[in-house]
Parts: sequence; C-alpha cells; structure tokens
Amino acid sequence: MTFEFSVEVDAPQKTMWRVMTDHVRWCDWMPASKVVLEKQGAPERNGLGAVRVFKVAGGVSASREEVVGWESPHSMSYILHSSFPMKNYRSTMKLIADGPDRCRLFWKSNWQSAIPTWLGAKLVRNRVQKMLKSAAVKMATAASQET
Repeated sequence: MTFEFSVEVDAPQKTMWRVMTDHVRWCDWMPASKVVLEKQGAPERNGLGAVRVFKVAGGVSASREEVVGWESPHSMSYILHSSFPMKNYRSTMKLIADGPDRCRLFWKSNWQSAIPTWLGAKLVRNRVQKMLKSAAVKMATAASQET
C-alpha cells in the first residue's frame, strides 16, 4: 500500500519545519488526545531517533513512531512500531521552498497491509490518506498563522 500527496503552505520553510517536527503538537493534527515524546532525538530533541507515542482517551497508547530520517529543515522520515492493520509502515515528509514566504509539503507513505484486500485493506489505505492529508492541511494553517 502506498500513497503520496502535497500541500501548499503559506509560510516560510523554516516555520513549517518547526511546526511539523514538534511531535508533542501532533495531537493538534491527528486523532489523539496527547502525544508524548518517549525518547528524545539527537542532536535535536525532535530529531533522529526521537520516539513519539500517540495516546487516546484514558491515556491508552494508540501507536509508537520513531524518526528514522532527519535532514533539517528539508525532510523527516518516521516508521510505525505498532499498529494494526499495518506493518512495515514508513512515511517521509519533505519541504520544498517556493520563495521566501511559501513552501510545499510532500508526504509519502507506504506499508504492507496486515489484512487481505477483500477484507478492507483499500478502505484502511483511504482512511489513513484522508487522516494524514487533513493533518498536513492543519499543520500548514498553523504555520501560516505563526508568520
């Protein structure tokens, strides 16, 4: 399973980078009540090796993700350690400047489905894509409000 999309951002690349790599703020973009930085990255707190945990109501862990690629302020890749119905999930988020006050976010995700296609793998793919695209738009809006 794979998909990719892009979102225009009315904010400088550095601003969008700061917004999209602030792991604790991801609860503002994703369906989670809280995101906890379980392990800090190095040399930057949110950078390579950082592990974020998404919590839902009641503090239950919904998923764990680890930053496995980091090229500040251009790209971040992360993998999902635990989540049904996906395995070997990886996403890469890239920012390309489009002048001094604009940029574009490119987001690509791929994984192997843990459920058969006939049982709804394509439905899961569509829901994940919709959720991540919504998150990207929310991040872009937040970045544009911070400039």
